[in-house]
Amino acid sequence: MTGVQSHDLELVWPEVKPFIERALEKAHGEYKSADIYNALHRKDMQLWIGGELLYVGVTQILTYPSGLKVVEIVLTAGDNLDQWVKDSNTYIEEWAKSLGADQIRVYGRHGWSKVLGKIGFNHGYTVMIRSIDK
Repeated sequence: MTGVQSHDLELVWPEVKPFIERALEKAHGEYKSADIYNALHRKDMQLWIGGELLYVGVTQILTYPSGLKVVEIVLTAGDNLDQWVKDSNTYIEEWAKSLGADQIRVYGRHGWSKVLGKIGFNHGYTVMIRSIDK
């Protein structure tokens, strides 16, 4: 797994964008791929690739008013997500520690709780969403 520097984003984006869009299809409209691209370019989010581009992930760093520092895994997509979980547990956790982060959080579909539970994540809460017809 490798973190992509913002100055290299242009080189990998054509290959990464389909993964990002695939993940966003299962989201609830929070982001478009252009939003992710712009956040990566501004260094507000971080891009991770692995397995010779078999999977990608996007993180962001949140610091709350209380001082709690969280690395949030915003999205993941790929063809070998079991390997993503193994790799991210090593690389992203070490990176988070180097930043002085207090937590790593993953917001995702309920099925992730089974996979992430195997590496020490606890199910904290589930976010339920209902759209309002206008």
